[in-house]
Amino acid sequence: MSPTSLAILAYGWWGLVPLYWKLLARFSSEELILFRILLSFVFLLLLCLLRPAYRKFGPILSSPRLLLGLTASGTLIGFNWYLYVWAVNHGHVIDASLGYFLNPLVNVALGTLLLKERMSPQQKIACALASIGAGILAWQVGGVPWISLLLALSFALYGLLRKTLQVSTIPGTFWETLLLSLPALWGLLWMGERLHFPAATGGELLVLAFCGIVTTVPLLAFAEAAKHMPFSLLGFFQFISPSLQFLLGFFVFHEPFTPLQWLAFAFIWMGLAVFVVHLRRENRLR
Repeated sequence: MSPTSLAILAYGWWGLVPLYWKLLARFSSEELILFRILLSFVFLLLLCLLRPAYRKFGPILSSPRLLLGLTASGTLIGFNWYLYVWAVNHGHVIDASLGYFLNPLVNVALGTLLLKERMSPQQKIACALASIGAGILAWQVGGVPWISLLLALSFALYGLLRKTLQVSTIPGTFWETLLLSLPALWGLLWMGERLHFPAATGGELLVLAFCGIVTTVPLLAFAEAAKHMPFSLLGFFQFISPSLQFLLGFFVFHEPFTPLQWLAFAFIWMGLAVFVVHLRRENRLR
């Protein structure tokens, strides 16, 4: 698949995945994230054993730079997941959702400042429109949205590391989940009687069994796309995920949205429209 297709797969998947998590609503957020890590580790282990991916562990194990980089990226993605769950459980859902809208703009900033990527005039217009929309959402929160900024920055730095390390996708992601799996196992043991897992129905256990696949597939697609796509360009695709979540929230879950939120989304979608038109013209020229 092309990097563009992989980016659309990753963010489209993340945008629609709330439909899956709704099926596991009786599990706590903490319990789900721990199972996500452990079952992702199992799924990636199977992938490494079934494919010759395990042969690519040599360069990782023999390179202190790669080991340190993947340890850092694993820590960042683990922190990002934990902070999101903490925000949701402590009444900061708006702050958490705002992080998804700030994330693409942080991507663009990192790509421009650190990787010296140049943006076309059309991309600058798209970025400006999306920034206005994200700014409206941030203004609605009131004060400095520290949780949103930390969520956006942690995932953007994760993507930046995966891009600059240029490590094989499956072995690299396996190493990250391996580092997170031991704390996750300890977390499940620590929760003890608070776990819903022992009382889960057969249907819930069947849905939970796919938790690792649901978590890992978009992460692999994202890591592969980040390796081959300009980082600032990847940032624009990230608006797909919160836009799909917005549509699900409004049309499927019937959540209320204020006129100010509609205005913010209008600016974000105008920016996306400018970006898509520009991307299609560039593809035609190629």
